[in-house]
Amino acid sequence: MTPSTLQTEPLQAGSPASRRGRLLAVVLAAGALVGLSLVNYRFAVQTPGGNDFLARWVGARYWVVEGVNPYDPQVSLAAQQWIYGRPADAASGEDIAHFVYPLPAMLFFAPFALLPYTIARAAWMTVLEVGLAALALIGVRLTTWPLGQRLLVPLTLFSLLWYHGARSISSGSLPSSRLCCCAARCWRSIEAGTGWPASCSHWPSPSRRWRCS
Repeated sequence: MTPSTLQTEPLQAGSPASRRGRLLAVVLAAGALVGLSLVNYRFAVQTPGGNDFLARWVGARYWVVEGVNPYDPQVSLAAQQWIYGRPADAASGEDIAHFVYPLPAMLFFAPFALLPYTIARAAWMTVLEVGLAALALIGVRLTTWPLGQRLLVPLTLFSLLWYHGARSISSGSLPSSRLCCCAARCWRSIEAGTGWPASCSHWPSPSRRWRCS
């Protein structure tokens, strides 16, 4: 057989090379997440805070570890002690740190309640960072924005580093992760050809705005 008659066969999905490629991608992604979490842990140690997450973590920890109703006043008082070192002064505008989310939100918070706060905060920051980056990329896909490949990395970094993104990460705000889940659901429905789900309507167009309910 001469070189001119040789044909290159396409890489099969189940071939050893394909499996090695997927394994390498998983290892690299896991390594990146571990590295990012270590950076976040260093930040959490050096910069105490994350009060948005702290109030939810305290509520989840009392519920999961101690079996106390997360809406109990003693749980809010414990969160205030974490934040201020004393009960909050609501009259002066201090956060009284109630667990304000409905109980199903424990699906998000309960796993972190099993960890010490600083480690839990670092892990939560990693979740938010991945979610914000995914939200930016999903948004590009949903809006069919003709963005070149070279601009995807700057866009992703911008989604993390602009004020609202960075503040959401440092404070541990939940809404950004909820918005990512909503956008992902819209994308999945569109890709499946089932149309927009009931919880999302009208991704931005010249005459409409996208809303999540």
